[in-house]
Amino acid sequence: MAAYIPESPTGANHATAKYPVGNVYFDYDGDEGLRFWMYVNNDGAIDTIAGHTANPTDTRGYVSSDRNSPSATYAAMGCGIFRSAITTQYYGFLQISGYVDNEAHHSSLAPGEVGMSHSTDGQLVVHAGEAHGMFLCTDTGETYASGYIVGCM
Repeated sequence: MAAYIPESPTGANHATAKYPVGNVYFDYDGDEGLRFWMYVNNDGAIDTIAGHTANPTDTRGYVSSDRNSPSATYAAMGCGIFRSAITTQYYGFLQISGYVDNEAHHSSLAPGEVGMSHSTDGQLVVHAGEAHGMFLCTDTGETYASGYIVGCM
């Protein structure tokens, strides 16, 4: 069962775990509506970037933004979007469901398309059938898209 999120999900970058890794939380934003978050460890070799996708590694709650990372065991299954930067091996919140308003970093999406995690850089690209589509695009700007995170819970 999800609990109400204990702090701002977009500012968390903890050197040690403050909450159980893999726990799911929710909040309600006046613009974006109901959103679900997972407390995660950035298990990848690079710091995350706000707006990039996450890919699960070996254990629930351990993620990487690089699909080709040696730790990205389940790389074909994007599992959410980082809404803030999380340093390598630090902890923070990953949005796993709900609306994202012009903060999802993309390279080629158009409204109505389903996005998936890019193979190396964490951006959203058009779902091509070889990986798990996890973002339904509703609007795009030059580098950021709006839409719904789907299939990540």
